[in-house]
Amino acid sequence: MSRAPSVASCFLQLALVKLSLRALGFGRTLARYERTPHNPTATVSADDQLVAQVAHQIAVAAAFYPGRARCLEQSLTLSRALRRCGADAKLRFGVYPYPFTGHAWVEVQGRAVNEMDGYLKMFTLLED
Repeated sequence: MSRAPSVASCFLQLALVKLSLRALGFGRTLARYERTPHNPTATVSADDQLVAQVAHQIAVAAAFYPGRARCLEQSLTLSRALRRCGADAKLRFGVYPYPFTGHAWVEVQGRAVNEMDGYLKMFTLLED
């Protein structure tokens, strides 16, 4: 059974995501993180407890991250970590038209992991 990454590991991953976004830009960073394969040896694709633990570890790391880790950095980090644990994590993007606001979150089995459903209802999902 897979384990959730440590807070320190999540903190480092957040830093790498921010660095990648700054150095490579959004498109290349997204392509790089979306290529993260699912861990074929993990057997936890539907383990809600592990998914919640991974999300919690990343939220804690983000809370202590200097300069703030926004939804994009957190969601990229979370989707990659969950894939490594064997979960079928999908990175989602939505927009709110006026005033324009964009948002990123992660879903596993159609349920938002790092955001409340009520908040997400106000965003229009950008399809793949």
